[in-house]
Amino acid sequence: MFFTVVYGLVGTMFRPDRLGADGCLTANAFGWKCLPPLASIMFVISVSCLFLTGMTFFLDRWRLPTLSVLVIALAFSRFQADVDHTFPLVSAAVDGTQTLSQEDDREASDEAASPARVAQRVIGAGPERRLIVVAASGGGITSASWTARVLTGLEAAYGTRFTDRLAAISGVSGGSVGTMFYLAAPLRSHNRAQLRSAIVAAAERTGLRNVAWGFAYPDLHRLLRSPFSGSEQYFDARIDRAWALEEAWRSTLRTQARPINGLLAASADATLGSWQERIGKGEIPVPIFNAMTVEDGQQLLLTPGQIHPVPMPPGASYPGYATLDDLYPGRDLSVVTAARLSASFPYVSPMARPAMVRPGELPFHVTDGGFFDNDGAVALQAWLEAALPPDTQPTQVLFVQIRWGQWSPSLASAGSGTNQGSGIKPLPQTDPRGIKGIGFSLFGPMEALLAARSSTQNVRNKRAMQLLAERLARRQVTVSTVEFDLVDPPNAPLPLSWLLGWRDKLALACRWSSDDVQTQVASVGAFIGADANAAAAARTAARSAIPPPADADRCRAIYPR
Repeated sequence: MFFTVVYGLVGTMFRPDRLGADGCLTANAFGWKCLPPLASIMFVISVSCLFLTGMTFFLDRWRLPTLSVLVIALAFSRFQADVDHTFPLVSAAVDGTQTLSQEDDREASDEAASPARVAQRVIGAGPERRLIVVAASGGGITSASWTARVLTGLEAAYGTRFTDRLAAISGVSGGSVGTMFYLAAPLRSHNRAQLRSAIVAAAERTGLRNVAWGFAYPDLHRLLRSPFSGSEQYFDARIDRAWALEEAWRSTLRTQARPINGLLAASADATLGSWQERIGKGEIPVPIFNAMTVEDGQQLLLTPGQIHPVPMPPGASYPGYATLDDLYPGRDLSVVTAARLSASFPYVSPMARPAMVRPGELPFHVTDGGFFDNDGAVALQAWLEAALPPDTQPTQVLFVQIRWGQWSPSLASAGSGTNQGSGIKPLPQTDPRGIKGIGFSLFGPMEALLAARSSTQNVRNKRAMQLLAERLARRQVTVSTVEFDLVDPPNAPLPLSWLLGWRDKLALACRWSSDDVQTQVASVGAFIGADANAAAAARTAARSAIPPPADADRCRAIYPR
């Protein structure tokens, strides 16, 4: 009974919509401010122990094994209670209907945010026909921070010469979260320079406390209630760990912007439809949040800029995709929810379906876009094909890839396992490519599956880019590529989670200040026409725009040369 009181009190106090941007209380009578994720995990373990020991005590009367009863109950739970995870869709109409003028306004917004119209506006922004598109890969909060750091750094280096040429950003998982924070305020906002550091800080802010609370409270309650028919009426199906993570991002947008006139706060409750209007006004480029539908493995592009048609014309290399309007016409989606669906990292954020659908519509579950394409390059290839018609005049396209790590095959050296005389020298037991233990027999298939996922996506994307460049060349379009690769420190890999420590943030700043990355910054400057002196000044500005580490020796300790 004492544990139940404490458990309920803590869960009520630290409900995410009552917390600050860092997942902590501002003040309370008990002096507690933050609920560590480990505390939430301990609550899960404690509740599980009490529940299972209680089951064991009562089932022992009939000599029933607890594990068997638990497995049977969970197997039949899908027929008893609806504990599925959902996300809300909002109607694009007013009270379910639209006047003729509202319909005309929507069609005008669709047209203004179309790939062809956006490309025309960007290409016409200067005397030379050039545009920039960005692909931001997945990888949790590390990719979110790296995406925000690269985009704000390029903006600091080249200002409107970069942002005026920026046509579209395709984000996956953490890259979608970084894209959301970067575009939260219009690129020509007042005090945009002060916003850059706020954007990076927002992308680096943890949401792990909120996710852990979601596991310990609403999602644990779902599990315990799942075998009981009708139990769904006693809890709010909208509240889960995904909702808790979204609340962390919304709170960050609201509080991080307060010192800067609330410029980021407007996007906390924005929808894709409202961003469509900003695209039409030229305030932001087209964001594409990559996701995937679980039931059929189809790529789902959550974007304000419509990319049509879904059936690709004859000769196009892209196999097809779906947009929100294809699956659920006339519905809109919160920008924060769209980013979260794209970043549904397995088990951290659940696969969810729409809360309500119309007759004839299928309630697809949506999951992380990294399952389909972790680079975000495939969606940009489709966008470019739609944006540049066959009669395009000579145009230059810069394809910027922001990635955490770069896949490359680890080829065995020719000297390992060399012949000596008539015999063959066996591989040593310590060689990582040599003899494996029994654990490899158990987990080797999963290791091979994960390795194949990375390699096949990389090879496919590179080949698709080659084919796209060849096809666009026939339209007088030249495609070049710049890659901003985040490399793990050799002794401490960056985390694949939603929590960055101070050393991780330092490593990101060190990598941004490195000569390798600043060389790529100069390549972007060369594309937009910056001369040598301007490019050198831009590199200096880029290094200072996002404060580099104060002690260069610490950088050398993290990234030894």
